Amino acid sequence: MEQSQFLANTLVIGPSPEGNRQRILRIGHRGAAGHAPENTIAAIRRSVSLGVDFVEFDVQRTRDGRLVVMHDTLVDRTTDGTGMVSETTWDELQLLDAGNWEKVPCVEEALAAANGHVGAILEAKIPGIGPAIHRVVRASAFSGPVIYASFLHAEILEIRKIDPLARTMALMECVPVSGAALARDAQRSLAYHFIAQPPSSSPRSMMPASRYFCIPSTTLG
Repeated sequence: MEQSQFLANTLVIGPSPEGNRQRILRIGHRGAAGHAPENTIAAIRRSVSLGVDFVEFDVQRTRDGRLVVMHDTLVDRTTDGTGMVSETTWDELQLLDAGNWEKVPCVEEALAAANGHVGAILEAKIPGIGPAIHRVVRASAFSGPVIYASFLHAEILEIRKIDPLARTMALMECVPVSGAALARDAQRSLAYHFIAQPPSSSPRSMMPASRYFCIPSTTLG
């Protein structure tokens, strides 16, 4: 029951081993938010144990330039600290409790935890970090499929300039009038992304996963 509840809210259309062009891919949102403190190594490991195909996590940059895994621009909601990620150093972040004594991981640590088990979806949360995320992924020798995602479409366009074969995902709060035209004109893979807001009573860093994706099979190629 626990696993089915976690996976039921994620729908992806992709190629099927049976030749049918539609199948369900299981994506762990912020690692396994709702089962472990979001965007932590524990959440990624929990996601793997639940049998997901991809683990999704959010990326920001610290004051001293380290790419770290965190959704909010403020550390307040998911840690016992206060302040903006961009005004906090890596060493200062490591002093914070991200839930159940977990630390805020860097992108390299998150990729290492997922490597050999699942694919990775990295969402750029702030402007100007798309190429840096791509460099870290390439340097990590991550062996699974990677999708670069963002609501900030300029970030994934910059990645495509560096690596035309990169799998990218444009995230949107609503469905465009012509999704195909949007994807074609922006030279990126198309995805529809809807967010169901969690109840306000959800405990800190334990928000339920509620994301819906539709990805063309070519992005999984």
